[in-house]
Amino acid sequence: MTTPMPEEERVPATMPTSGENRSRERAKLARKWAYLVSMTAYLPLSHAEIERQLLELVSDLADAVPTEPLDLARASGVGARLVQMHCVGRTSLQVSVDVLAGALLADPELAHVDRMAERVTRLVGALASGYAEAIRTSALRQQDELNRALVEAVSKGDRSRKAGDLRFDQVLSGSDSGIAITDLDGRFERTNAAFDAMVNRSAEATFFDLIHAGDRLAVGAAYQEMLAGKAERLRLQPRLLLADGEVAKVALSASVLPGADGRPSHYLTIVADVTELSLLRGQLSHQLLHDVLTGLPNRQFFTTRLEQVLHEDGPMTVFQLDLDGFPMISDGLGRTVTDSLLRTVGERLTAVMAGEKAMVAHFDGARFAILLEGAPDLVSTVGRITETITRPVRVDGRDVATSVSIGAVHRPERRVEPAELLRSADMAVRQARQSGPGQWAVFDPSRDARDRATFGLAAGMPAAWRSGQIRVVYQPLVRLADRRMVGVEPLLMWNQPEHGSVPHDRCLELAERIGLIARLGSWLLRRAADQLRRSGRDLMLAVDLTPNQSADPELVARVLHTLNDTGLPPERLQLGMPVPELLTEYGHAAENLRFLAEAGIRTAIHDVGNLAADLIVLEELPIRVVRLSPRLISRAGRSTLTAKAVTDLAALVHSAEATLTVGGIHSQPQANWWHRTGADVATGPLFSTGPQDEISALSMP
Repeated sequence: MTTPMPEEERVPATMPTSGENRSRERAKLARKWAYLVSMTAYLPLSHAEIERQLLELVSDLADAVPTEPLDLARASGVGARLVQMHCVGRTSLQVSVDVLAGALLADPELAHVDRMAERVTRLVGALASGYAEAIRTSALRQQDELNRALVEAVSKGDRSRKAGDLRFDQVLSGSDSGIAITDLDGRFERTNAAFDAMVNRSAEATFFDLIHAGDRLAVGAAYQEMLAGKAERLRLQPRLLLADGEVAKVALSASVLPGADGRPSHYLTIVADVTELSLLRGQLSHQLLHDVLTGLPNRQFFTTRLEQVLHEDGPMTVFQLDLDGFPMISDGLGRTVTDSLLRTVGERLTAVMAGEKAMVAHFDGARFAILLEGAPDLVSTVGRITETITRPVRVDGRDVATSVSIGAVHRPERRVEPAELLRSADMAVRQARQSGPGQWAVFDPSRDARDRATFGLAAGMPAAWRSGQIRVVYQPLVRLADRRMVGVEPLLMWNQPEHGSVPHDRCLELAERIGLIARLGSWLLRRAADQLRRSGRDLMLAVDLTPNQSADPELVARVLHTLNDTGLPPERLQLGMPVPELLTEYGHAAENLRFLAEAGIRTAIHDVGNLAADLIVLEELPIRVVRLSPRLISRAGRSTLTAKAVTDLAALVHSAEATLTVGGIHSQPQANWWHRTGADVATGPLFSTGPQDEISALSMP
């Protein structure tokens, strides 16, 4: 039965987003599933009952995802339940797989589950197998019932021949299954129309001649065992020669018919073609293991093959490839162009690997992978891949070009797990990207160990902040002309139990990586502003922002709220932004800086290193302080050319009515040199015995 789909449900369904609305989201999914599946078959149930039963199946399948080991039996049971509900239309299974697979993969509550795509693939495969088995069992059960009816009709025919023949003819003509009565040698005596339409037989052919040669001996032996009384009824799935010359897999049920003397005289065989079901299972299997867009193996298929190769002897290389600038292409040119680009890349990679023992896969988005067996020349292989991908692709009259970043794991250890090997390849891609687009890198275990340590440190940062391990310390800003402290710079200091003291710049880097920088930066500013106001000292508070902080659309509101809450005057706050962020064509950094300056806040730029390019912003933005990069400061003391450039820079900064700040000053001669060069303010170990927890504790050494 069908029911109009509610308007609000005509959108892609997703699985639960939180514990509170899990039931509601699953109910929405069940409602959508009920609507779609009821379009494929007649279900002898009310729509409310259909939704109720499908809701149970949704919950069963979702609950099976995180089980360990994976509960495939539960998924198989879901498939069997669908058959029990009469969801047996030509597309009922396909619709169910599409709805459930998409919903499970999009379920945010299951996002933490390891190897999620693989688990969903296996569960959906088990569902399809359970469905197919239930269909087969149902067909055989129907055959048994028909078989008993025919045997009963024959038996009664001995007592009332006319009535028995009539009942027998009714059963034969009304059945969609093929029915044949043969003698004990397989010669046909009676068949119904369904059987005659199914097979291609000559007048001399026996039933056993219609069985595929590969199955004929086994089928003949089974019939003989039934004739000997070892089995009352047969259930087989042999291959049968069809009327169109094709071979089909059939579900076969057979029994022995007694003669007038009660002794076996004939075989009664009932046949149902299950080829379509087998094809559907094969189609579903292919879809579950291949990417729909490119037709290439997906991550699940690739991982399975990788696991097989790892158990074999011989060298191998795993590549992961990521198209550079793909989001920009997608946003600028649209889905049609990007789909065509991905298909072309897949075809080109397949062509490049045509002469190799290799598997090319498309994982997701712009990510491809190659498993190459043997001992290839790594440099030439990467060269061929790069050359073919960077050739422009013609789409809708325009040329679309992209480069590719490649990560390779060459000759990996055989005991490594497939997931770990793929992670290593992914890390190699990231390492390649750090060198710029169009680069490639081979996985470096020592670098990976350092990266893992960084990731572990970053992951523990939120908890460390909450527990008080991260605190705010201060260092003085000193005017070089009279060595007087004119401001303080708040810094983050993390006393990490395993790694020791984690300095300010490292804390900022980690916070940027994990998206903690906005909250942590606001906390630092509020804490420092409050303490400076309470200290009663007439000092400037100088805070350098990270790229993400600078471009944060909420930055101005955050800063103004902090000043209002703490009572710190705007003119006593100095906020610095990194020059590269202000030079970008997009983003909010430059706009934020203008608004902050209009609010009376002292605006600055830091990390100035490329003198000619970086100082363009002095003409375009209201900047009052310029802070040099540590690298430039270090070179100025060793290079005559750099020293002259810095001297000219100081004059340029002063002509723009701004001041010049330098950091990392360790000695008196160094401080004197920078003062002569034109620097106005400095920080460093020379001016402090070390960062202090309290502003009041700061004093000149």
